Amino acid sequence: MNQVIEEIEQVHYKMTNESTKSVEFEHRTNGEVVYLLPNQELTIVLDPVSVRRDSRLKERSTGINHNTSLRTFPKRKNQGVSKIHYGYAFKFQSKEEMAAFLLDIDK
Repeated sequence: MNQVIEEIEQVHYKMTNESTKSVEFEHRTNGEVVYLLPNQELTIVLDPVSVRRDSRLKERSTGINHNTSLRTFPKRKNQGVSKIHYGYAFKFQSKEEMAAFLLDIDK
């Protein structure tokens, strides 16, 4: 996991929060937030507002992820009684693939 964190930090993000459910990163210049999830697969979650602005991102997403640790993202009702934070998940085969994706969406 440390190597993945280092890879994200090399593509203009700084770690701003860490919990057992996710690691939060903020882009150093544009302020966009992404979350790294400690899943079996390499998974990051992007803000749904940002994804809706870019149809390419929505098509590439593996779906919506609901998680209380996505604390800077908006909330919506999922299956429970109360609203929960959510975002669009993206899965990768390698940390290099993930870094290339983050660089691409920075353009």
